[in-house]
Amino acid sequence: MITPSFLPEVVAQHAEEVPFLWLRRDRYTRAPHVRLEDLERLDDRLDAHLDGLLVAGEGGRDIAAGAWGPSSAGEVFGAAVLALAQGDAGAFGALASLAASDPEGRRGLAHALAWVDHDVALPFLRSLDATASAEQRAVAIDCHEILGLDPGRSLNHAIESADLVLRTSAHRAAGSLARADLRSALHRAWDSADPSSAAGALVSSAVLGDVDAALRLTSAPGAAGSEADAALALAFRCLPPSVACDELRRLAGDPSTIRAAVIGAGAAGDAAQIPWILDLLDDPVLARVAFEAFTNLTGAVADAERLAGGPLPGAVEHPNDDPSDDAVDLPADEELPWPAPSAVWAWWDARRSDFPLGTRILCGQAIHGAALRGVLAHRYQRQRVAAAIELQRIGSQPRFPTGARGRLQRDRLGRA
Repeated sequence: MITPSFLPEVVAQHAEEVPFLWLRRDRYTRAPHVRLEDLERLDDRLDAHLDGLLVAGEGGRDIAAGAWGPSSAGEVFGAAVLALAQGDAGAFGALASLAASDPEGRRGLAHALAWVDHDVALPFLRSLDATASAEQRAVAIDCHEILGLDPGRSLNHAIESADLVLRTSAHRAAGSLARADLRSALHRAWDSADPSSAAGALVSSAVLGDVDAALRLTSAPGAAGSEADAALALAFRCLPPSVACDELRRLAGDPSTIRAAVIGAGAAGDAAQIPWILDLLDDPVLARVAFEAFTNLTGAVADAERLAGGPLPGAVEHPNDDPSDDAVDLPADEELPWPAPSAVWAWWDARRSDFPLGTRILCGQAIHGAALRGVLAHRYQRQRVAAAIELQRIGSQPRFPTGARGRLQRDRLGRA
């Protein structure tokens, strides 16, 4: 057997770039400024570094193994892709046994299985599904959710599992995979002592048509933890318009929940909320999230540069140089642009007649199949996530996989 020749320093650079780029890609899937073509370009860069490691053969895997650990999602992703691409069941099994006990490890494994061609991943998915380890079975469920593929009866078994990790994965997946037959099991989990399990069950129940679940999410806007904004937006998309209006009024009347009201207004799809949203463009705390809500409703993306401005007077950036300021985390709206309030108002005054009341809208169009597929093809990632939810609710089908590989998404859009 001929051992490939390679430059160790070049291979080491590949090993360094893979987890870095995967983490960037992971953020991209939820970003307000990323389109499908941006994901595809990043996918190509990530593939190039993975190919560099594969071409180096065993030496490439050795260098990567020395640089990567089992508790970083990006590093586990890279190691798992190498094992899968080389058909090394032993290496993948050993990695799965080690990494699946950690939430980040499970994420890396699931995304690796979703990354490679499905016919390559399938025997490994079947192996995970047959294992005695509930955590490894959870990885298989998570991979199916990323791809928008129903795993069938294994999801039925998982949602009734005594294991919290497996059960929580099933709670999240049941909704995105349109498994209405599991609504009773989801309902029983609403009051789970584990917040993540309860939140996943509520989100899935809401998208499957349970208004009470959506109301629970809007009544406690922060209950879904790090996914609170996304859960809140989904909940408002699932509420009847009159109920959504009542909830918006309630949230907007409390200073502690007014930001939640802005997110909800952007998701509810009611053009009647736009003047209220625009009134917040001069608020340094709410301006950016209000601007996003406005563009989500109107689709004012072509004019984005003209409508954007700089930080408003009184805005406080975090983190900053003030030694008395303990805030070190980036604010939730850090990636959003600042609006130029007068320009946004002028845009709206010139076009408000284009947005009739009484019709739910997304990106300036009434919500229907063709318009939603257009959003999936051309708009920003958060808007694409919204379109995927709306399309699922119209067709009672698994959600379009906005976090999957760009080429897979492009292929499915071409077949839609």
